[in-house]
Amino acid sequence: VLLLAGSIVFNWQVARMMNSRQGWRRKLLLQLGLVVDIAVLCSFKYFNLFFATLVSYGAPKFALPDWTFPLGISFYTLTQVMYLVDTYQGMNPPSSLYDHATVVSLFPYISSGPLVRARSIVKQLHQYTFSESRLELACRGFYLFTLGLAKKMLLADSFAKLADAGFRAPRGYTMAEAWAFSLAYTFQIYFDFSGYSDMAVGSAWMLGIDIPQNFNAPLKAKSISEFWQRWHISLSNFITSYLYTPILRSMGKATLESSAIAIFIAMGIAGLWHGPAWTYLVFGLMHGSGLAINQAWKKNKKKMPDWLGWLLTLSLVNAAFIV
Repeated sequence: VLLLAGSIVFNWQVARMMNSRQGWRRKLLLQLGLVVDIAVLCSFKYFNLFFATLVSYGAPKFALPDWTFPLGISFYTLTQVMYLVDTYQGMNPPSSLYDHATVVSLFPYISSGPLVRARSIVKQLHQYTFSESRLELACRGFYLFTLGLAKKMLLADSFAKLADAGFRAPRGYTMAEAWAFSLAYTFQIYFDFSGYSDMAVGSAWMLGIDIPQNFNAPLKAKSISEFWQRWHISLSNFITSYLYTPILRSMGKATLESSAIAIFIAMGIAGLWHGPAWTYLVFGLMHGSGLAINQAWKKNKKKMPDWLGWLLTLSLVNAAFIV
């Protein structure tokens, strides 16, 4: 709670100072805010991973701190990053500390998303924006929350038992068994996270607030780019707006090669953001490879049957989840 409160006050103060300054001072404040936010996240999430890796390559051994991982730090840190960048670009009007604290710490999404932009929430704190009555919206929210809970408890947890049985002690599985166990994990992840996202949106509706939908049947996607337009949509928007686009702009002229490099860097960062292990980096780079190939395929105006595109996309998604 103290870490969350400190993050809220720090970023709100930096944003206020940015709003009252121009030129290089404004940019310096943005850089300061981003460095502090990312440093705090890395200290808790990646400190042990990086130093343990150095030790494995011959660096001197020393006792590493066993810090408890703070609940929600990955999500509220990215919320603060978006808040600072949007403020720098003039997209966020000045808000009160109370409003900013409410946006960052709102119950439905603070622990696991979806990622929200401050300006979309602040105005809802002062004005009811729905055409339905509050009672009707609360009923819709309760329905969606119940649907998400069913996804989690009935579907995700059932697939988890099958996936756990397969991944716990891998041995000489038949092809059918290996596919069953790996697909069970993919379905577990999908129903767990999309179920949670339904619960988050439903909770917000019950509070009279609209937050972004996070999933749109991603396992029906016919390309990997379409998959990321349907899967964890708020994270995909973050990757595009706050990682891929700035990286690509920093390279000067946009070419197929520079775009591929930007995709690899952005998806590598996004993969590692999911968890403190190098397998998450590989997960991100696998998706980056798929996106780069997909972009080149589109650039050359090549076609593919829908069924084959769907099969290849699902195979890549499933393989990356195994890693």
